[in-house]
Amino acid sequence: MARHWGQNLVVDGSWYNSAAAAGVTRPAAIRVPGVATNNVVDSYEFQVQEVLRKITTGSSVGRLLITLINALPRTLRIVPVGVNQFLQTRALPVACLPTACTGGATDSVIRFEPTAWSNTPTATIDPGKHFRSDDVLLHEMFHALRQMRGVFATTPMGEAFDFVEEFYAIMVTNMYVSEVGRPESRRADHILSFHRLYEKPAGPFVDTDVDFFIRHKPEVDAMVKQMPDFCAPLGAINNPLPWNPIKKAWNHEKLYGL
Repeated sequence: MARHWGQNLVVDGSWYNSAAAAGVTRPAAIRVPGVATNNVVDSYEFQVQEVLRKITTGSSVGRLLITLINALPRTLRIVPVGVNQFLQTRALPVACLPTACTGGATDSVIRFEPTAWSNTPTATIDPGKHFRSDDVLLHEMFHALRQMRGVFATTPMGEAFDFVEEFYAIMVTNMYVSEVGRPESRRADHILSFHRLYEKPAGPFVDTDVDFFIRHKPEVDAMVKQMPDFCAPLGAINNPLPWNPIKKAWNHEKLYGL
């Protein structure tokens, strides 16, 4: 039976009982109260809920994101992929094209398996274990929020971000990992192998949110204007987030109207 995390966020592991799951690598059984022994569906739903709990209780960025998802008249379902299928992790719109939902708000489905990340399956692309289940899920939930609002688009973007939506999700995830004490896990691009942000210093403001905002001002400004309910709390002058390009953009807008 599916579990809920708030009004609109549903965790449904029933895919593991479907024909589509035949032959995939399944997560190992866990032994915790309330989870049926050797029941992969129950185990999956419990573990995803624990990731959501970590995001909600450990981060103001994550808590705000989940609050806004649960305030929408839409549903976000989190469903499995096999452990060996972690490359299929993604947020998919239900009622419009997989790549774009501009002008059409939609329910969203995230395909995600928590046990794959920072473990053996992802070691080849991330030997330093920078990708972890909580930041991977947060990244996809930000995509889902924009799909659920009908503002998700595939505007191309350089610097190996592929699309502006990936830039947005990476920036927000970088804010999250900084907040939870993992600044070394800030990501530089959307390339599959992990590349640390500013691994090769290039100036006096390297690895700062000021530098990041200046480098990507048009994109950050556009998101601030499009999502004021997400950006206003993060942009507040007294917000203590240690790495926060949104705050730089929000206050630049208020001061200069640019």
